[in-house]
Amino acid sequence: MEIRQGLGDFVLYHGNLGVGENNQGALFLVKEVFSRLQVPCVIAGSNPSAALRHAVSVHPHIRLEDQLDTAGILELVASAQVNVLCTFQGTGIKLKLINALHRGRHCVTNRTMVNHTGLENLCHVHDDPAEMAAAILGLMQTEFGSNEQVHRTNLLAEGFNNVRNAERLMGAIQRLNNAS
Repeated sequence: MEIRQGLGDFVLYHGNLGVGENNQGALFLVKEVFSRLQVPCVIAGSNPSAALRHAVSVHPHIRLEDQLDTAGILELVASAQVNVLCTFQGTGIKLKLINALHRGRHCVTNRTMVNHTGLENLCHVHDDPAEMAAAILGLMQTEFGSNEQVHRTNLLAEGFNNVRNAERLMGAIQRLNNAS
């Protein structure tokens, strides 16, 4: 895991903004959550809608980063104090959540983002915009400690370790071959 020590100075939401679900999540965050904050907030991703551009433009503490490559997004995830991830479609585990947990400090999500993933205990989960904003403000002053990092590493190693999962798959394939 590559989680940075110390405090970051901004809040991040990222995703392919050309995908309706991600654009909807970004608009929700700008209008209902980030607008309540007086800390720097970044929305990062390609193909933002005109509605999202407009929503961001009325808040001087929110900026849109839409010309970043993968390395630029990964740098933002690692640098942010809080990664905020929300979705309104429960379609399984999102890779951006796994990425934020492996690289980023604190993660604030809504319930749909983490439902049935086993990752609920690694995130600050709130559906109410005011509660989400309050959690973000509290986390802006909270260093991500070594105890949290150990807990996160251990939990992610159980189910989200590529080497371990590849070994499990190979074992299952061997058992199937031996049974035939």
